[in-house]
Amino acid sequence: MTLQGKGLGWNAQERGKGKQQALARKALHRALEGRVMYQTLKVILGYLEKSDKITYVDGKIVWIFTNEKLDNAIKRGMKY
Repeated sequence: MTLQGKGLGWNAQERGKGKQQALARKALHRALEGRVMYQTLKVILGYLEKSDKITYVDGKIVWIFTNEKLDNAIKRGMKY
């Protein structure tokens, strides 16, 4: 699911391409339709938060990391 800002940069990004909404952790898990266990999602989100790629605003996940190479790959529709 694409989050406010850039996008998650993993298969979750493709689920909601073009949407500009921030999601809560449980809403993201539901959007992934069980493809990722909830405990695994928590670990991934913890890593992304510690590495300053995401933050939480009003309980919602917001993507804050920018990467020019990744942005260009997404625009061209290439796998990163």
